[in-house]
Amino acid sequence: MSIESDFYTALQHSTVTSLVADRIYPVVAPDKTFKPYLVYARSAGGKSRYVNGAVDDFADMQITAVAKNYPDARQLAAVVTDALRQSNALDCQIDNIMDAHDEETDVPMVYVQVSAEPW
Repeated sequence: MSIESDFYTALQHSTVTSLVADRIYPVVAPDKTFKPYLVYARSAGGKSRYVNGAVDDFADMQITAVAKNYPDARQLAAVVTDALRQSNALDCQIDNIMDAHDEETDVPMVYVQVSAEPW
């Protein structure tokens, strides 16, 4: 399994899907996607190689929580961070949570930046 698929699996937590259903997209969401939804993308990453020959993936990921209003975007981001912390597949460190706004569409969003590696 790739770290991206482990990450997607972690985002499938029932508390997350209760809010977004199956609207979890890699890199970009389709136009006119019903809100709320999530977009995730790898912002950095690679492989750690050890003296004993073991190789581990690691990745910095960004999740964008998009909702109709700011409180809903914050709530979705909070649910996502909780789900990632509970993941059995990944060791996730929440690095940053940033509020944002898409000026073109006037849509609030919250970025969750995560460092992740498999357990």
